[in-house]
Amino acid sequence: LPSPWGEDRFGTKTEEPLRIAYNRSFSQAGETEVSKKTVFLAEVTDDLVESRNQVRRFLDQRKNIRVLPTPDDEVSSEKLTEDLQQSHLFVQLLSDLPGKKDLVKSQYDCAKAAEINILQWRSPNLKLAEVQNEAHRQLLKSAMAMPLADFQEEIPKRLFPQENLTA
Repeated sequence: LPSPWGEDRFGTKTEEPLRIAYNRSFSQAGETEVSKKTVFLAEVTDDLVESRNQVRRFLDQRKNIRVLPTPDDEVSSEKLTEDLQQSHLFVQLLSDLPGKKDLVKSQYDCAKAAEINILQWRSPNLKLAEVQNEAHRQLLKSAMAMPLADFQEEIPKRLFPQENLTA
């Protein structure tokens, strides 16, 4: 058996036991950080504020998911870019409204430019044919049309697909 002091039973120096102990101590200390994934929860139009709060509460209850931006964060294009670079998934809730200054589309474009996975939701009751803004209608077509509670469950599935295989 190797000695914990870095020598085998014949007195030959070896770094292997120390390397194993060193790696083990760091993997245990940082285990929660390594397994934690970050979601960027996009800003929404006024009609979806409560739905966004509901999704945030759902995600905040999960120990392995971090949500950006935090409620205290400043709103700026620099902060948006920084947060997207840290994120594993961009989550966006869409209504029939494009938002002020096309906020919805601009956030989507930034996420696309950051090359992160995008997950979008819209109400199953939303009628695409009634949406006046053509660009916004196109954006809505890619969104999942389902109850919000079902969509919330999709978020961890997208973040941790390997856990779905074992469940």
